[in-house]
Amino acid sequence: GYTFSVDVTPPGGITSTLDDVDATDNNSTPTIAFENVEEGAQVTVYSDAACTLSLGSETSSDETGEISIQTSALAEGILYTFYYLAIDELGGPDNTTSCTTTGLTYTFDATPPSTPSSIALVDPVTSPGNDNTPTVTVGGVTSGDTIHLFANSACVDEANLLESVTANDTTVGIAVPESLRDDGSYAFYAQAEDPAGNKSVCSGVLETYVLDT
Repeated sequence: GYTFSVDVTPPGGITSTLDDVDATDNNSTPTIAFENVEEGAQVTVYSDAACTLSLGSETSSDETGEISIQTSALAEGILYTFYYLAIDELGGPDNTTSCTTTGLTYTFDATPPSTPSSIALVDPVTSPGNDNTPTVTVGGVTSGDTIHLFANSACVDEANLLESVTANDTTVGIAVPESLRDDGSYAFYAQAEDPAGNKSVCSGVLETYVLDT
């Protein structure tokens, strides 16, 4: 005789995380990683609690239970909450989850921070000096941003990066590591990087220090 089973149970136990991005980031198409997805089930991500605005979907093709869905392009500056529907390979309303929140929120931020407006020597306070680890203050910055101090006007190249410090006020002090080994003139440039990874324009030369030992 023939035997068959009836499956009217929608997929369950699905979990999700943001993949390689923070809750606020400069990636307009973030990826959401899902786990515990049964083989053959299709998961669709939405941006609304009614699950009508689809951002992308993927079908689980193996027994690992892991799939990744890269969203379509998101608008900047909007706080998104992600939801999903999952339907198993049998299909039909009885085999589809209700619209379920992932518990994940995300904001696409592609706006660079303002360029630091000032750099001033504080230790020593005058130049020339014989201190090869001078300290400067960088002004016109935003609390929470990371301020990079460079030795070149393009603010690029790790070899020219002198130090990075997270600001907790509108000014931040930065001690130059022991990297000024030879007597001569050194120009300092500053760049701000916000928590989303956006970087400001490199400041013009705002401070010059002459090392004379």
